[in-house]
Amino acid sequence: MTEYNYYFDDTDPLKPYRSECVANKGSLPPLNATRIAPPPEVEGKWRVFKGGKWGYVEDHRGEEGYLNGVPTEIKALGPYPSGWSATPPPPTAEEIRAQSIAECQAKLAEIDLKSTRSIRAIKVLEDEISTTTGLAGNAELVQKLAVEKSYLSNLETQAKAERDKLAGLLNGGE
Repeated sequence: MTEYNYYFDDTDPLKPYRSECVANKGSLPPLNATRIAPPPEVEGKWRVFKGGKWGYVEDHRGEEGYLNGVPTEIKALGPYPSGWSATPPPPTAEEIRAQSIAECQAKLAEIDLKSTRSIRAIKVLEDEISTTTGLAGNAELVQKLAVEKSYLSNLETQAKAERDKLAGLLNGGE
């Protein structure tokens, strides 16, 4: 009958299973091995050799989460560390404020881009009106100009509201 050496890490207090290989005939197992076969693998557990017999410990290695709010990857065998959570901590008031400031700045940049396009459209329409002859053509252009000016006015109202909100955030408010 073939005998095997079942190796464990004897530098680790848990003495986790490492590997196995055929033992030399008539030899004794090395200090970091046993001839006792380990139990079968179990998902979420790791085999360990403690007190002269095999057992299991929890294996969460490679899992990512938060240890006392700090992003962490588990590297060691055993149960979850104290203070462990799989969900991120709620944002701090300062993080919420910073996010709100960034959102206001993004909205203002978007409004600015739309306003620039609208101002250019108004200029083109005004130039066309000044060079167009005939009432029918002018009436249509004047209507388009009125719509574009109304759109720009709406953008200016939105921009003022965002600037006021941003000023409040920058002054420490929410």
